[in-house]
Amino acid sequence: MSMFSRMNSSAPPKWIKHKMLTFWNLRDENDLKSTIHRYNIEEYEKCLQKIAEELGTLEGNCVYIIKLVYRNSVYKLPNFLIQSREELLICRDKLKNIEGKQFTEIWYCKNTTKKETIYGRVLFFLDELFPRIIKRKMEIVWGNSARIIERYPNLECAFAAVETNGWGKEFRIIDIIQADKSKTEIEETLVTLLDLLSNYQSRIINFGKFISECGCSVLCIEFSYTNDGKFTIIDWDSDNDMKAINKISQEAYMIVEQNLK
Repeated sequence: MSMFSRMNSSAPPKWIKHKMLTFWNLRDENDLKSTIHRYNIEEYEKCLQKIAEELGTLEGNCVYIIKLVYRNSVYKLPNFLIQSREELLICRDKLKNIEGKQFTEIWYCKNTTKKETIYGRVLFFLDELFPRIIKRKMEIVWGNSARIIERYPNLECAFAAVETNGWGKEFRIIDIIQADKSKTEIEETLVTLLDLLSNYQSRIINFGKFISECGCSVLCIEFSYTNDGKFTIIDWDSDNDMKAINKISQEAYMIVEQNLK
């Protein structure tokens, strides 16, 4: 498959995980590269300096998310949310004391606070009925970071959780936290997001089949949606990400080996 030729075998598994979205056309490759800024862990000062320069002109308008990337794992990456120079200085002091051997890279991305952003995740069950019968659970939250959704139910922002059967726009509400939103606005947003997700139906099904073949039983697709209408699939999870990452890495390695013969 040509998609493997675009993968660097020395890349950390977390980057391969992100790249897998581009292999199934779930995310644009240029968008991915322009969103996640990667540095070698030994160059963390260079990464922080770049953020400091941008804070000089964008402070108050952006949230920066700094992640430390493990060499051999994709789970629970240490992260820092930066909105001011003071928070950046605190982050720098903490990074001076990290154990560098377990990390290979440091990343940052930024989310604008000028645009209202919704983050969400939709869970697919990869059981024996998949993909003939699709059951989904979707959660969405209004906030400045995808990680906010993990604070549920202790949220001060709007949130909704729903269940659906199939790819339609009908849903059953599990829970809603209205905060500063009306129930009608939340429900209209849910319909919009379910409609947008239906555009990815065949691609998600194909990706889900691969994840299922790797021995996983669930697939979670994470996304963002801004009030200017931009919808982006930003990440994915399963009950064993490394199985899928190792499988695709091994297939890429085998193709490289064949080409060298």
